[in-house]
Amino acid sequence: MKWLKSLIVAATLQVLAGTSGHAGANLDQIKQAGVFKVGTEGTYAPFTYHDASGALVGFDVEIAKAIAERLGVKAEFLEGKWDGLIAGLDAKRYDAVINQVGITEERKAKYDFSDPYIASKAVLIVRGDNTDIKSFADLKGKKAAQSLTSNFGKLAEANGAELVATDGFDQSI
Repeated sequence: MKWLKSLIVAATLQVLAGTSGHAGANLDQIKQAGVFKVGTEGTYAPFTYHDASGALVGFDVEIAKAIAERLGVKAEFLEGKWDGLIAGLDAKRYDAVINQVGITEERKAKYDFSDPYIASKAVLIVRGDNTDIKSFADLKGKKAAQSLTSNFGKLAEANGAELVATDGFDQSI
């Protein structure tokens, strides 16, 4: 597991350093400020969530802290709703979003990504007494809870579901 974390950190540092002048300038600004600002939800276990003591923890939190450590700066976590995290990059509120961001063609055209470090698969979760929904195709004409800008929300819509906006995974459940 430690080697995986090192590989992820190295890939992310490569993205931060980049080959463009813009990316290099961002890295210089991070080092000058002494802070690596990370946008995250803080509600998406096991990646970013709060433990019993209220501390922000999780796999993505560990990755961000390791990146900051290698840069010689402090990680500062700025929590927000998923639907605003990517926009926070455009507004320069964050230096990076580390929150299980899916790579799409639209996002690749605008943002740099590290190499993927986890693969996730969409699954449907329904109440135990629901026998009508067994596949994504069964969502047609049904309501599906999801954050509006998530990849999974787009998948539900593509299968004919009406999205019911939520703040994140916990609220969706």
